[in-house]
Amino acid sequence: HDGKEEMDAVACQDCHSADPVSPENLHNPKPGYSYHNDQPNLKAAYHLNCIGCHQEVDGPTGCEDCHAKTEAGDKFYHSGEFAPKETAHSSGH
Repeated sequence: HDGKEEMDAVACQDCHSADPVSPENLHNPKPGYSYHNDQPNLKAAYHLNCIGCHQEVDGPTGCEDCHAKTEAGDKFYHSGEFAPKETAHSSGH
């Protein structure tokens, strides 16, 4: 992001307290704060914020633009050498 526009929120603490179980937060919970039912999890928040902004400014949006492809990832997502093999009766998926 060097030399690019300034981003409004890029750090966890921009939306979240540094200590969500502090006495102040436990005694004065905001609606939805205790369980974060109204907020995406960390992975989703990164993807929503980063990809949304990248789409707006024509930045990279592909998986491998940010994530290195690894054997562990291929195994988890059943891709690469771990993809289902084609059979006479199916296409592999």
